Amino acid sequence: MTDDEWQDLMIALMTRGWSFQQKPPSPLVLSDEIRGRYPRIPEGYEQFLWLVASAVNPHGEAWFLCEAEYNGKSDCVWPWDECERQSLEAAGKDAALVEHIRAFWDQHLPIAFSVKGEYAYLALKVSSDDFGSVVYGHEPEYEDAERICGSFGELTRMIVDLVNRGPGKEYQDIEDFV
Repeated sequence: MTDDEWQDLMIALMTRGWSFQQKPPSPLVLSDEIRGRYPRIPEGYEQFLWLVASAVNPHGEAWFLCEAEYNGKSDCVWPWDECERQSLEAAGKDAALVEHIRAFWDQHLPIAFSVKGEYAYLALKVSSDDFGSVVYGHEPEYEDAERICGSFGELTRMIVDLVNRGPGKEYQDIEDFV
């Protein structure tokens, strides 16, 4: 994420009432749980995590996950893996479904949530197949996600474009996040 992309994203979302807290200059420290499960995080999003301590819409209905959320040190009521938790609870004792759910989330790092309407998320694909692409998913079948763009940088450009141009079919999956 370039400085210009970061500035464009921050300005666009602030025009929609989002609040941002910049992270003080310090190393990015993610828990062993996160680093163990997701040893490679796409560079653009990792840069975002270096810069941003929190990013929340005006009513607290949409937010990006930041270092504190991943480390369980946030006041956010949704843990970073809430969608996976809900899916596992719904799967019950169905071993094949539990395995499918875990495999999906092992390959997808959640980066944003929206609870404006139906519960929805954005995640980065972290497997070697299409590494860094962004997917959108929503309840009740969180794992039935669709690819919306090729990178976090492309997502930020889509958000800026949505704010500047207004709604359109090409942005319908991210409208609840803006």
